[in-house]
Amino acid sequence: MGATDVIAFFQKTFGSKPAHLVQAPGRLELLGNHTDYNQGLVLALAVDKHIYMTASGRVDGKVSWPPPRLASANASTSIFSQKIRRRPGLIT
Repeated sequence: MGATDVIAFFQKTFGSKPAHLVQAPGRLELLGNHTDYNQGLVLALAVDKHIYMTASGRVDGKVSWPPPRLASANASTSIFSQKIRRRPGLIT
């Protein structure tokens, strides 16, 4: 799935073009998983896979709970199909 497909999926799902499109490269850690932030050595490899993400802000400028609507082109169910309980300290 390329950038054009991701934008088309966003438009189909949310009814408008996304404000942002970002791409993150794939990375594989052969050795040293979770040691890099403890000054350990890591043998990381670049792979020819990547992930795209699109996003748009709300038109009313508010931040609210429950979380914003999310959709995945590769997931078989909604990301937020289950209710999430509020916890102290979260933005509501």
